[in-house]
Amino acid sequence: MNIAYLIPYSHPYDGIADYATEMARQLDPFAQITLVQVVPDHDSQHNGLPLLIRKNRLNDYVNAAHYINRHCDACLIHYLPQGFGMDHGMAILTFTAALTIPAAAIVHDLSGHPNDTLKSILQTLGHHLCNLIALSRQSADVMEHLCKIPGDKIKVIEYGVPLLQLPSRDIIRKRCGYEGKKVIFAHGMLHHHKGLDVLVEAMSMIRLKHPDAMLHFIGCTHPMEFQSGGEKYLTALLLQIRRAGLQNEIVIEHRLPSVDELNLYLAGCDIYVNPCTQELTLQSKSLAEAVVAGAAIVSTSTLYARDLLSDNRGELVPVNNPLALAETVSQLLKKNNTLEMLRKSSRDFRSLFIWSRIAGRYHKLLDEMCQTEPKISIEQRFIDVALIPHWNNAYMMMAAESHTCGDASGDVKLSQGRCRLETHAMAVMGLLKMEHHQPDAMLMSQLNHHLVQIKSMLDDNEAFENLSVCDQGKIVTHQDEVIGLVFCVLAQVVVSAPWVEQRQMAAELLKISMPAVMTTTSVNGIAASLIGLCIYLEQHPDDSLTQQARELAAKLTGLFKTHASDGWYWCDDKMGNMPGMVPLALLMMRDVIKMKGNREMIEKSISFLEHVFFSEDIFFPAGTKRPLRKGRTKAEFDQSAWDAVSMTWLYDYLIKKESEPNHYKHLFACYLWFIGENSMRRNLYNYRSGGCAHLLTPGVLAVNTTYSGTLAYLLSWIMTSEAACRQYLQ
Repeated sequence: MNIAYLIPYSHPYDGIADYATEMARQLDPFAQITLVQVVPDHDSQHNGLPLLIRKNRLNDYVNAAHYINRHCDACLIHYLPQGFGMDHGMAILTFTAALTIPAAAIVHDLSGHPNDTLKSILQTLGHHLCNLIALSRQSADVMEHLCKIPGDKIKVIEYGVPLLQLPSRDIIRKRCGYEGKKVIFAHGMLHHHKGLDVLVEAMSMIRLKHPDAMLHFIGCTHPMEFQSGGEKYLTALLLQIRRAGLQNEIVIEHRLPSVDELNLYLAGCDIYVNPCTQELTLQSKSLAEAVVAGAAIVSTSTLYARDLLSDNRGELVPVNNPLALAETVSQLLKKNNTLEMLRKSSRDFRSLFIWSRIAGRYHKLLDEMCQTEPKISIEQRFIDVALIPHWNNAYMMMAAESHTCGDASGDVKLSQGRCRLETHAMAVMGLLKMEHHQPDAMLMSQLNHHLVQIKSMLDDNEAFENLSVCDQGKIVTHQDEVIGLVFCVLAQVVVSAPWVEQRQMAAELLKISMPAVMTTTSVNGIAASLIGLCIYLEQHPDDSLTQQARELAAKLTGLFKTHASDGWYWCDDKMGNMPGMVPLALLMMRDVIKMKGNREMIEKSISFLEHVFFSEDIFFPAGTKRPLRKGRTKAEFDQSAWDAVSMTWLYDYLIKKESEPNHYKHLFACYLWFIGENSMRRNLYNYRSGGCAHLLTPGVLAVNTTYSGTLAYLLSWIMTSEAACRQYLQ
């Protein structure tokens, strides 16, 4: 039996890759293992090998599936949302859709409240695969009852943990340096839900009753925590210890221990504490390791711990309650008999997790899967991933250094910081979206640069102004559309920027810009502002802001009623730039602030745009040299990349809400415009440099790539890549 074994990309410190590798080693006696590894996009060792998948290259997933179909009997996948490309690892769907052999997926990092996107992905995996494997009974319940996956598709197979032959407890304590001390031990990945700050606070109280007590923690900062805040949590923890005067009583080793070393600490400590602050935690490898090592366990009352430590296998305390934690630990440290009883309960229960048993269960499952009939691969429905080339973050860095802004600022470099305000705003939007797909510190540095530039472009009255290029960089003109666009982008930063400082700066700028937003009169300014408000209100409900959004919505619908007529369904007598934002704003009015009675406006405005901008499935935007007006035929040139982006954004939103075939087709047509499927059959995207032009212009032989055009392509690429994965969602 030849098993394809797919390991997701993960940070070396998060333990998933090590666990997956150990499982492959345990399965090796039962089957021939063909390893398939997801690697970073820039991995130089790929060289077209079918068994390495670059994280965000969708065609790699399809090619790997085709190879596996020919050479393997079944496939076992470790599904880790951040371990695959696109939103919540949605790129895995392009792989599972192309598989014809039986397959199963082990679901990691499932929370008690999965969001709608994760639910849809799991439902689709349940449809594509023979089985989904839950690592605990609580995870299985969430899959079945919240994600609506049929119960017969779900198998529960717990974490596998090695069972080591350990010396006596006295020898272990001497090796660990625990002699003569009452040792409280904890380990795992450091993050703000770990609860180590709660345990440190409890230690001050424990030491009052047990002066010989010490806390030993060993582990690294979680990669996701490090990505969003560096070592902020660790630093705060060390300062907390310093203020409490416990530097000699609390030892924090910021590293990953070996398996042998960890087992010694777990077996040698007096009490193992799991202070997790997330009550809805469904799985915990660190708790399973403590059970197998035979530790006496005290844990906060998470869903997983309640089940694991039932029948007196451990003590439970309320979440986020240092007083209760201190009291429980202090009482146990007085009762050696109780501690020994808890250790014995752990040892008696550890057979549930030891690798020999777990590997046997996987072998049985894989053997059963191989007896099933091959399935038919699911065809790519609307978007061909082979037509979506790879994107590299380095392209943005090169564009920032070498390309001109590509706007009315003239021939200036972005690095000179004198581009127009809307270019900085669009840069923030593109970099923010890219960060969610390919986290990169250099991109975040660029994002900070653009936010600072936006902040510097406030006039004395604290209203946003448009920056015109001149030697002194003075603010000279005012544009409603720019105000709305910047407001819209800042709302996205507040909602989804990875760094707290970025979110705080954007929130401050949002507040400052609100008066100017409410006086906006242009159609695009109102639409963009309304989109920004709706994005913000989805995550941060606010009655006052909802009322202001309704006021803007009334303006937009009033303009539509005033200007719309037979054959012209728009909010003005002329159409401005980025026309897709108007129906997008109407849609968000309906969905977020629950404005009723605009259904006809939504349908007519979208149909109108499709009539004007699409011809025989080719995207054909209106030329910018002469604005499209009521009663006038559209100009053919110059065609703007940002018109394509606005329409892509519109269809991206529609796909997430309705998933109609035509939405996928129109979105893909907008993307194909960049790579040559346009009225001139000219490629605006430069495959060699990764840059892109921002205008399709007749009579120009060489394509002049710009930062603005590269940003437009990037946004279109991200939304199209996500749609290519979403086309498989159930």
